[in-house]
Amino acid sequence: MNILFIGNSFTYFNDLPAAVAALCESRGVSVHVGRYIRGGAGLETHWLDNLGIAEGRHMFCLEPAPERKGGLDDALAERRWDWVVLQGHSRDPLLTPEDFAAYGRRLHDAAATNGARTMLYQTFAHQTRPDDQPAISDAYRRLAAELGAALAPVGDAWAAAFAARPGLVLHHEDQLHPNDKGSYLAACVFAAKLTAQDPRGLPHELDAVRNDKGDPCYALDSDSAWFLQDIAAQIVQHQA
Repeated sequence: MNILFIGNSFTYFNDLPAAVAALCESRGVSVHVGRYIRGGAGLETHWLDNLGIAEGRHMFCLEPAPERKGGLDDALAERRWDWVVLQGHSRDPLLTPEDFAAYGRRLHDAAATNGARTMLYQTFAHQTRPDDQPAISDAYRRLAAELGAALAPVGDAWAAAFAARPGLVLHHEDQLHPNDKGSYLAACVFAAKLTAQDPRGLPHELDAVRNDKGDPCYALDSDSAWFLQDIAAQIVQHQA
């Protein structure tokens, strides 16, 4: 299975693509992952960077990166992708919902033109703004329904985990990005969706997934891992 992840730091923190691949492979599904990532980017930024358009960008869109012109086209054409995962900026569904949907459509169409199916990575609210989650989740659900795309309900899984264990910490200390538990929960959701298998019992020590210093990104205790796997299973089953 070939999967291209298009996103920002919510995807590259703790190397989520590699974690997804490791979990899928533990269930007998061979996975190759690609990454088209820019920190802080939303779907609009990825689209306009690819076209080399500098003018007319929305106020929340990043400044142009000229070296990325044509980069998205190259990434999509690199191989025959089975899935293209789209992850928007964490605030776009709240602040610019029409643009979020419009550029989601364009990227979905580009993926389809290259023969890939689309999966939306439903993101999670900032630690200090938990009440944003329903609107974020709804925006991704609506877009997935409109496009006929698959949805990885990561934000819903985070909300369920917080409800089940008040005081649980899934965010990095910056209160925006995921810590290892947060990324592991996301990876379990993706693995359940991509393999159509129950995520309970997945490995929780992913030695092959390491950071730039060579340290393991994931070394969860068995209780935490089982709890997160169970949450992922419940949310994905409920969605089905």
